[in-house]
Amino acid sequence: MSERKASELYRERWKKSVAAGDLICYNAGNSKNKTLGLVLDIEPLFEHDSMLHPRSTQQILVQWSLLGPVMPRFYRKNSQTPGSWGNGAIEVGDMCWHELGNWFEPVAEWEE
Repeated sequence: MSERKASELYRERWKKSVAAGDLICYNAGNSKNKTLGLVLDIEPLFEHDSMLHPRSTQQILVQWSLLGPVMPRFYRKNSQTPGSWGNGAIEVGDMCWHELGNWFEPVAEWEE
């Protein structure tokens, strides 16, 4: 099996493991055990965004309840530059669209 085909199979299998209603964490920058969010919705990226961000073809809406030192970039749907990805401050309770990727992991049980 080619590396590309294996990567596509992994990506498709992983995407199915995150669904609306799941609790997730952001697994990057030492934030895995410091972040917690609720997945509210999953939808396809707009066509022009998929070309700019070929790693994923979906985005997720997350409401954050615990924030870590590093948080994922988010999609600015209602900003002055709609359709752009941004890095900014996310606050507790914010609902943000994020590109779906393996940096989000479902949380089975919260560990302190």
